[in-house]
Amino acid sequence: MAADFSQLTAEVERIKQVRPSIVAIIEGIADRVQAAVDADNAGDNSQLATLSADLRAEADEFARVAVAGTPTEGGSGETGGGTTEGGTRA
Repeated sequence: MAADFSQLTAEVERIKQVRPSIVAIIEGIADRVQAAVDADNAGDNSQLATLSADLRAEADEFARVAVAGTPTEGGSGETGGGTTEGGTRA
């Protein structure tokens, strides 16, 4: 009996497609951290509070997307595990 790798192949392709976006986000975060550090060194620490809030929001969004894309038992992950617009579990 031959194994069907079509679902695994599709997941690998999906990861390849989103990788550049993830790298760009991480690089952007690094740039924002450096800018906040530079501003703090110049005596303006207000950017650190803003950056901290931004990073928390980014982390929350990554977590939401990861949960929404994580397959549930018997599911593909595309429709299971998401949240409603109000932020409550579906």
